[in-house]
Amino acid sequence: MSELADLELRVARIERELEVAPFVTVPAIASVRKICEDAARITGLKYAEIIGQGRARELSYARFAVIYAARLAYGYSLPRIGRALGNRDHTTILSGEKRARELREQDLEFLELSERLYRLASERARQFLDLLTHEGDRN
Repeated sequence: MSELADLELRVARIERELEVAPFVTVPAIASVRKICEDAARITGLKYAEIIGQGRARELSYARFAVIYAARLAYGYSLPRIGRALGNRDHTTILSGEKRARELREQDLEFLELSERLYRLASERARQFLDLLTHEGDRN
């Protein structure tokens, strides 16, 4: 079995163990969708609202925080984040990332939200990598 096929099998097994489903081309454990779900839970907004077209302040702020966390925790590309946030153009995501950095300096509530999302995403990524690494140790 090739290394790639072996890795795909290990990822699928880990996803089943964690009861998560894949999103786009990566496990949900390390996805923009999970960050959006975290943002929805924390803010009381709905996932569909966060990825939707609404322009209300609370929706935009949640999106900006998601963009910030996805870029910082995972290094995801602007187009990848854009696809996950309702097929937004990469320039929209770039603008959102810039706005997030500005808001982190101006708005304590936004700073707290973006940091919390970043910490959750980073921890999820670490857990996934640990599972993947330990899974390889068992073989």
